[in-house]
Amino acid sequence: MSSASAVSLGGIALSARHGIARRTALRRYPGPRRVRSFARTGNNPSQTSRGKTRGSRRLRVVAEQHGISLEDARALFSKRFCKGSGVHLELRETATGRGLVATAPVAPGDVLITVPWREAIHVLEDGYADGDDLRLAMELLHVLDDGDDDGFIDGEYDSRVKTWRTYRPMLPVSTGAAAFWCVDNIRELQFPEAVEKTLTQRAQFNAGAMRHSNDARTKEKIMWALQQVHSRSFSVMTPRGRARCLVPYVDLFNHRPESPKDARHTDELLQRALRKAFTKGSEEGVHDGEWAGAEPWQVVGLDPLDDESEESAVFQMRSIWAYEPGEEVFITYGHETSAELLTSYGFFPEPNDGEFVKLYE
Repeated sequence: MSSASAVSLGGIALSARHGIARRTALRRYPGPRRVRSFARTGNNPSQTSRGKTRGSRRLRVVAEQHGISLEDARALFSKRFCKGSGVHLELRETATGRGLVATAPVAPGDVLITVPWREAIHVLEDGYADGDDLRLAMELLHVLDDGDDDGFIDGEYDSRVKTWRTYRPMLPVSTGAAAFWCVDNIRELQFPEAVEKTLTQRAQFNAGAMRHSNDARTKEKIMWALQQVHSRSFSVMTPRGRARCLVPYVDLFNHRPESPKDARHTDELLQRALRKAFTKGSEEGVHDGEWAGAEPWQVVGLDPLDDESEESAVFQMRSIWAYEPGEEVFITYGHETSAELLTSYGFFPEPNDGEFVKLYE
């Protein structure tokens, strides 16, 4: 595939490759929304099995605008997951921007990070007039803006308030996602189907933000929250239904693209690793039941009939691949074209092993 012409966005050149903004049945994991910087390499670059990029020359273009320095972000992560917490990860500068790097060997199926479910901001996905993107964005603003210094909202204590006020500096000022560009810049993508779908998504976001805006919740603030949701949220099955959620610190993992063939092979390996890990946990009395679903993340310990279980339930991320100390630990955002990644997350890898074109309906 040839490359499209460069797009100038606030002085930053974004070279958008031809791609089709279309979700397909090949998408493996629904919903982790995380943006990162992307790297272009010269002289016929290639991707290694551990996500490293080879090439004689690298030009990095950062689309995401951070609201906190890397040093402060690392300190915040290290304070939350200090030694002895069981988390063998560090936040570092990597070839893909800011990423989580292994500090100990990691095997497929190993637990990478665990966060209390009570600290996640979530909404159920189906059966509502507004989409889950918009409802989750409004819930994010509710937690950030409506809680008091003691962590209370409307007279009731909410553990999300202090967690997310502490975590807020880690959220980007802007993700760079194409769905939030101005119309003229979107049209510069040139590929007709990508332009059409990106403009449609932009219109939906703008309409939702306008519909819910007021003096306290401006359109600009809602659009900022929608960027966070669209780039950093997860879709996860729970005993109470499928939920769309924002989970602090878990959203720091970057994306590793795969070809459809590799994706199918990874699915098989991952499911075997999850069954093995979860069966071992059940034998030790750690968990009940089996790991549900195909995702490497799960809500564990949530009882659909017991509201108090929300206090002890956790959101858990397990590794998809094996890593050695010093290697960046990746997840996959799904089988996405370059146009889809740029539209939703504000980056695209080059080369993108998950790229495809639609040949017929």
